[in-house]
Amino acid sequence: MDNKKNAELILQHVGGKENVVSLAHCSTRLRFVLKDSKKADSEKLKTVDQVLGVVDSLQYQVIIGNNVSNVYAELMNMLDDKHSIGHKT
Repeated sequence: MDNKKNAELILQHVGGKENVVSLAHCSTRLRFVLKDSKKADSEKLKTVDQVLGVVDSLQYQVIIGNNVSNVYAELMNMLDDKHSIGHKT
């Protein structure tokens, strides 16, 4: 399980850094607000190790499970501080 590699793939499949408005997480999901959710590729995301599913609603949610905080930390290393809206419960 390579959190950094998985984070890179997740970021790529949600449309890249420039498509991310903000990112938060709860206990099992990454919660993205995207500029254009049509740029996200749910089918490719589902092939990434650790991704258990994807929900596209008001937020673009990537289901990770208990390891979400580690993947979130790697993603935040790749994004600017302006993208973080913090940890949610």
